Amino acid sequence: MMRWSLLAVYPIAAVCSVWAAPAPPEGPRQIRLAPQSTAKQVGAFRYRLLPDPRDRTPGNAAPLWRLASDAFREAEHKMTNQEWDWVGIPLDKLPRKEVHDVLNRYTAAFRLARQAACREHCDWELPPLTFQSIQVYLPMAHLQRCREVANLLSIQFRLQLVEGRFDDAAETLQTSFALARHLCEGNMLIEILVGIAIDAIMFNRVEEWVQTSGSPNLYWALTALPRPLGNIRHTVEYEMNSLYRSYPGLHRIHRETLTAQEADSLANEVLAISVKMLGEKAKEVGALEKGKAAMLQATMYPQARKRLLAWGRSAKEIDAMPKAQVILLGYAGQWDRARDDMYKALIVPTWQGLPLMEAALKEHRSTDNVLLTLLLPTITKTWVASVRNERQLAGLRCAEALRLYAAAHEGKPPKKWSDITAVPLPIDPVAGKGFDGFYQVTDGRGILEIPPPPPLGIPSLGRRYELAPR
Repeated sequence: MMRWSLLAVYPIAAVCSVWAAPAPPEGPRQIRLAPQSTAKQVGAFRYRLLPDPRDRTPGNAAPLWRLASDAFREAEHKMTNQEWDWVGIPLDKLPRKEVHDVLNRYTAAFRLARQAACREHCDWELPPLTFQSIQVYLPMAHLQRCREVANLLSIQFRLQLVEGRFDDAAETLQTSFALARHLCEGNMLIEILVGIAIDAIMFNRVEEWVQTSGSPNLYWALTALPRPLGNIRHTVEYEMNSLYRSYPGLHRIHRETLTAQEADSLANEVLAISVKMLGEKAKEVGALEKGKAAMLQATMYPQARKRLLAWGRSAKEIDAMPKAQVILLGYAGQWDRARDDMYKALIVPTWQGLPLMEAALKEHRSTDNVLLTLLLPTITKTWVASVRNERQLAGLRCAEALRLYAAAHEGKPPKKWSDITAVPLPIDPVAGKGFDGFYQVTDGRGILEIPPPPPLGIPSLGRRYELAPR
């Protein structure tokens, strides 16, 4: 049976957001906005990025997503690496006939994926996450399967777009964004990471849409997407509560004094798992060199006692407890404070949460709480990926606002950003203010250059939207 540990699982999750992606450019991505469709659009939500509520059906989407994956894997045709490359090659290089021939082999997979996308909710029905269960088995097969389905949908969308079949392409976007949303309904950070990755891939597809001449405007469709895109607040709470889910006895240490035997037994269990989580890495951590719970208690007690004093407990109260309980209170207290500090950052708008999250990471990154040091990097990566997607979504809304303005003004860009009045102008989720400072008109071209979001600051994550006069 395959075994998983936090050390093994979370680094895998960290790279899920970059699969099947070409090498990023050195600078911001250049996006040249094309004239939108001249046909009068009936209704603001003629095009949607999630299935229309009237098309949704009761039931759980998870079994249907699994069936869609089964249909893909059981098809007679097996995708080659060259065919998977169709996800990222330039649109004008897409071999249409070959793509048609291949996609026709997966009709059942597409049909089942559409049915799954229209289901009202998604429950992957995974067992409760505990540190003990991670040591035995962590179900992850559905994540790889969802990635395959998402890439297949991405290829289908690109073919439909290059052929000008905008209605079909919009439906494929709906199915893909629904898959991402259903993954983001999960409880584990790795599910959120894969869902966020699929969102990012499909935002790249929308960037191709706005560069395609005659494409309908998606301003309101983009605006209607639920935000935040991933339910990180719930997932962080769920994973941070795994300490108490794994060791129910920890609830008692906050409200009563344990016997020495009870405290020793619980401490040995918690600290033994900590050592096991590190595996071969244990030798690299000073207090865990020998991996013995007795030594851990001897080295951790002074630190734990100092923490409890700083947190307001009296010396008399502390000294009346078994040493093992003092260690557990210090251990759980570190965990609880990290959980609360990160939760503060997640319940406020992104621009307010940025400094709170940075402060939380600075405060809790250097800790002797092994389980916490293993979980924090994944929370950070998930949150950063979410911020990146929120900024990309806001940029695309700006792009469509520009195209709306140009369509109403003989193809000309606005002289000032505030000249756009037909729709509400997006707010930068990172800065908490408008995009006015990023817009300028140069040689008659409207240019919105949005820098990469912090804390990464990677140039390729920036976007330069350019609208040339028609």
